[in-house]
Amino acid sequence: MGQFEDMSMFVRVVEAGSITKAAEQLNIAKSAVSRRLKDLEMRLGNQLISRTTRQSNLTEAGEQYYQRACSILNEVDALNEQTSGSPTRIEGTLKMTAPLTFGLMHLSGVIDDFANQHPGLSFELDFSDRHVDLVEEGFELAIRIRELQDSTHQAKRLALIRYALCASPDYLKKMGTPKTLEDLKEHQFLQYGLGKDSSIALTDAEGKTHTVATQSKVKANNGDFLLDMAVKGCK
Repeated sequence: MGQFEDMSMFVRVVEAGSITKAAEQLNIAKSAVSRRLKDLEMRLGNQLISRTTRQSNLTEAGEQYYQRACSILNEVDALNEQTSGSPTRIEGTLKMTAPLTFGLMHLSGVIDDFANQHPGLSFELDFSDRHVDLVEEGFELAIRIRELQDSTHQAKRLALIRYALCASPDYLKKMGTPKTLEDLKEHQFLQYGLGKDSSIALTDAEGKTHTVATQSKVKANNGDFLLDMAVKGCK
């Protein structure tokens, strides 16, 4: 197995969510996937995935490698399609939904480029933050920024995002700066309105996840909160 195959395997591990699931999808032994991943890390001289007994997380180097690997693999697929002499012709209407802000900020250019490549394809777009039933409302594609629940839908990870706790100077001056996980329990959080979780998960330097229960959720325009960067700036 060469470097290109190792790269493909690493992407599969990331998108599957674990070595075990990747091995199942590839129909090979878990030990073989684990060994190839270790060989890849040794060849690169850097750890790509931080593994514990409970979970695995991409390291900073792993995130960078994943993004570049996806780009390379997509370029190879495009090259193979172009060289084959039989490019795929896509026609009809694609009905898709995506979060409002994400769609406006990141998808306009992508959709325009894709539409130019496939002039026979039209789009029906729903950029909103409402809950969408894909089957009932007839959507063929959805982009979501969250952990997916068990589903019969096919899903592929497009990118990784990082969450950060931010606070305005005025809030910290008024409420104090939290220094421990216990301190966080005394603070209020401004969370995404459609989220259902009443807790936040933080990952320490060793890759261990800690869950902190938050106080009641509040609207973005309701006073001072720990995540107040949208109103007062983040420092």
